[in-house]
Amino acid sequence: MTNYYSIKPINLSAYRTAMVDALNKALEIFCFHGDAKIDQVITNGLYPIADVMNVNRIIVYRNIDINGEMRLKQLYRWVREKRGLAVASLYFLPDNLAINGWLDILRQDICINQRLSDMSDDEAAFMNIYGVKSVFVVPIFTLGEFWGCVTFQDHINERLFDDECMDLTRSFAYLCVNAIIRDEMVREMAEKHELNRVIFDAAPVGLTMFDENYNFIDCNEAVLEMYNVSKTFYLTHFFDLSPEYQPDGSKSHQKLRETMKRVIKGEKLHMEWTHCLPAGEPFPCEITMTRVKHKGKYLGLGYIYDLRGIKRMEENIKWLQSEATKAYLDPLTGINNRRYFDENLKRVVKTVSRSRNKLTLMMVDVDFFKAYNDTYGHAEGDKCLKIIAETLSKSLTRGDDFVARYGGEEFAVVLPNTPESGARKIADKLIENIRACDIPHKHNIVADHVTISIGVATGKGGRNWSVSDFINSADEMLYKSKKDGRDRYSFTSI
Repeated sequence: MTNYYSIKPINLSAYRTAMVDALNKALEIFCFHGDAKIDQVITNGLYPIADVMNVNRIIVYRNIDINGEMRLKQLYRWVREKRGLAVASLYFLPDNLAINGWLDILRQDICINQRLSDMSDDEAAFMNIYGVKSVFVVPIFTLGEFWGCVTFQDHINERLFDDECMDLTRSFAYLCVNAIIRDEMVREMAEKHELNRVIFDAAPVGLTMFDENYNFIDCNEAVLEMYNVSKTFYLTHFFDLSPEYQPDGSKSHQKLRETMKRVIKGEKLHMEWTHCLPAGEPFPCEITMTRVKHKGKYLGLGYIYDLRGIKRMEENIKWLQSEATKAYLDPLTGINNRRYFDENLKRVVKTVSRSRNKLTLMMVDVDFFKAYNDTYGHAEGDKCLKIIAETLSKSLTRGDDFVARYGGEEFAVVLPNTPESGARKIADKLIENIRACDIPHKHNIVADHVTISIGVATGKGGRNWSVSDFINSADEMLYKSKKDGRDRYSFTSI
């Protein structure tokens, strides 16, 4: 990973900005709710993040020891249709393969981000019971132990939640759980201050506190990890941890003093800020500042979001996307390769097997291609394959359809949700479009130009299809097309 050295301000995405605003609203509700009952606090605090994440359910689970066995107990269940908390329909999560598999992941402090179509059969079966289409699960740890988790559910759309805002979603989950734990500690009158401090320190957001005289008096562990310094150094050298000037040209020391004064007077502020490590390396942050009254006096609170990880993540995502693209492209023709075909056909067949839709697979072969290579040379042969690949790809107009190079001069065409009538039309279109390329081939015994033969197999959903069912059937039809004279297609329904 590369470090971030620029001190130019970051242009945050609209979604991330909305997430930050929602987190700030939730922060104010969860942390400064006065004497409000915990159920109302949870109801009010969950609305902002539910709206921006566009979820239907948010459920908080706690890890409970039941006769020596750890089980997830549902504490709060927020339901959009109920406009708040609803009576639990599921008190304890069942002891099954799907839940146990997810627990193994969560106990490693890894979030779960899945949509229904990508889940295992056990996971999908469990999610289908409750109508869940997509889920994002955040593990919660306190005092180094697995406390439980917060789940964000979409019951309408299948999608993956935005990894760019994982840090903010984690912070929200910790704030929600922190409110629950604080309420439990008040009611149980047990070690309130210690556990409250631990749960907030565990949240991946930095906190700095200052008094009415603008003295820095406390901070949490997260902010110390950002700078890799001790608490004493941080509180006594705070102004040294910013460059002399901010990206907008203002002097850091002067701007920060003015901002602190405004916060103590009652303003709530959100701004971008450039900090720097003790060695002088700058890094970008977002800061949200507000005040709270404590023992008759106001304290200023500064919540610091370190943006270095976001920048590195963006760079890594771009690199991974580039590498993934290379891994799935055929280097000669530039279309999808055999690996892409194998992985995606497996996914499509699995989806069709669960539905009532239809799937068409075509195996395409260039007629007498060995004779073409022998006559015109391999360089012209490669050029011919490129033209054919491009022509086949351009002949497909729907987003879910794709063509891949299967091997040598053979190509595969995958057409989800395509019945026999549509399959026949597309097969005719592919043959005609290749003919229209008019690539000379004097040793093609069926024409004086390059032609193709196609094997077509269409299967209906609702059966337990395998990939080999489609490939073998399409291959048989391809063999039949060649046997019957080439430059044609043969069709079968399986």
